[in-house]
Amino acid sequence: MTVRVYDPRGSRRPAKAETAPRPAALSGATVGLLDNSKEQADVMLERIASKLDGQGARIARARKGSFSRVAEPDVLDQLRECGAVVTALGG
Repeated sequence: MTVRVYDPRGSRRPAKAETAPRPAALSGATVGLLDNSKEQADVMLERIASKLDGQGARIARARKGSFSRVAEPDVLDQLRECGAVVTALGG
């Protein structure tokens, strides 16, 4: 009798991920702030908005309906024209 044992952990190789290039300057850039709707996410984003505003960035705000789901298409549309997006993961 043959006994087969399978390892349920899957691959241990990290997935390759590339980061987006940073904008050369924030002055005049539009930066999106995506609130995931968890507690305190809005507080963190407000502080970030204050810093970005001080550097001349325009701010676009959006909020997900639920932190446990992907952002709805209309929420993503609000951020489509942004050069960069910051999300807060309150909680």
